[in-house]
Amino acid sequence: MSNLLSVDIGKKRTGICLCLDGIILPQKAIKTYELEKVLKKYILDYNIEQIIFGVPLDKDGKDNEMSLWVKDLVGKMNICGVDKIFFNERLTTKESERLIRESGLKEKKEEIVDSISAMIIMKEYLNFEREK
Repeated sequence: MSNLLSVDIGKKRTGICLCLDGIILPQKAIKTYELEKVLKKYILDYNIEQIIFGVPLDKDGKDNEMSLWVKDLVGKMNICGVDKIFFNERLTTKESERLIRESGLKEKKEEIVDSISAMIIMKEYLNFEREK
């Protein structure tokens, strides 16, 4: 299995999750303005072959303002040598908030919700690929 990275881009913060040899490893969320630099570092440090970018499509599967913004941001990044995949991440934030609530974590949810969302994107993407 190749090394993968999933990304949940928000206007302020971005969640990142690694998948190394099939092991899913959520990373600390970063400021979105640092994203391109951080992605390049992950690509080099972990030999990343694919980056899965979560896009929040509408319930009918169509683009909306936020999904178009994410695609535009990714399109402007100078990231070479990896496959870039856009994957529907609709409702991952709500799922992240539910998991945090159920786990009883005391940390501020803003500090971890983005990373958990990236982890959910990774998990759903891997499940999707297995079912093909």
